[in-house]
Amino acid sequence: MRFFVCALIAAGISASVGGDVSFWSAARGAGPHRIFQFDANGVFTGVAIEQVAGAQSSSWGYRDGASDRESHIYFGWDGGVARHNADGSGGAQIIAGAAPAGVGTWRALAYDPTGDEGRGSIWTQSFGSSLAEATLSGNLLRSYPNSGTAAYGLAYDDSDGNLWIQGNGTIVKIDKSSGQIIPGSGWITDPGGGALSGFHDGSGRLASVIQSQSDLLVVYDTKGAIVGGPWDLEGQTGESGNIGVVVIITDPCASQICGDTNCDGLFNGGDVDPFFLALGDPAAWQAAHPNCDILCAADVNHDWVVNGADIDPFFAALGVGGCSAP
Repeated sequence: MRFFVCALIAAGISASVGGDVSFWSAARGAGPHRIFQFDANGVFTGVAIEQVAGAQSSSWGYRDGASDRESHIYFGWDGGVARHNADGSGGAQIIAGAAPAGVGTWRALAYDPTGDEGRGSIWTQSFGSSLAEATLSGNLLRSYPNSGTAAYGLAYDDSDGNLWIQGNGTIVKIDKSSGQIIPGSGWITDPGGGALSGFHDGSGRLASVIQSQSDLLVVYDTKGAIVGGPWDLEGQTGESGNIGVVVIITDPCASQICGDTNCDGLFNGGDVDPFFLALGDPAAWQAAHPNCDILCAADVNHDWVVNGADIDPFFAALGVGGCSAP
């Protein structure tokens, strides 16, 4: 894997990851610490937003980041957690103080849409500390002893609700119910990597920053192959110390109707059979409906997973004539 990464960098390979996706990086600047926006081709959009006041007083500023799919981006640092709108505006500190359970710095960060009884939660770990889950106001929900990882990046995997963790030169998956590494998960990645963010589009992809190679942004698929980038963050913005990354999805459901699983623009009885196909064979459903997003159509309970938990909400929505998009 290390040879593969270096070969890609030497060749200058760069691939778009889709028009609905953009990225934010957090940089430790010589002046005010800022966050920078990049499009799906890894090109700097020219949008640079100052980090919140609390992070400005920190020598490093924002560390790792996360998103709640398309509405907000989150960044942690040694003094708390900040939330911005998807376009970078409205930055505000929502959590003040150190991370609970002895974690300290909110270094590795992941947003869990199912946490705190569906209100959303933040997972965090700082190098070899414990792994902790907290409410969006910073109150501890649960914590686990360190599983042998030295984390500087966390990401939520919406395909199964578990966590990807980056550290010790590897990316592995943590079972959220036990805090332990899932055997056989993950891969060896570049040891200079730092920061991690998941794609909340069902693809399982992960964005990461390779800090040892002039702050390069890359996107991994579920097998650890680079499918986006490498993109030079430092070269485009002039800022070194890019230590945080967030993937944001730009309203992929704007053109779809929730529950419309046959993608004909209506939600009615004709969607029942395609709905069960989406549950039983999502690959076949996607092949039959290549221009539709399975989460937009079939994730009726809005937990970012299409499974049996969507059945009752689907029929309840069908009975009243509609459901809201996730």
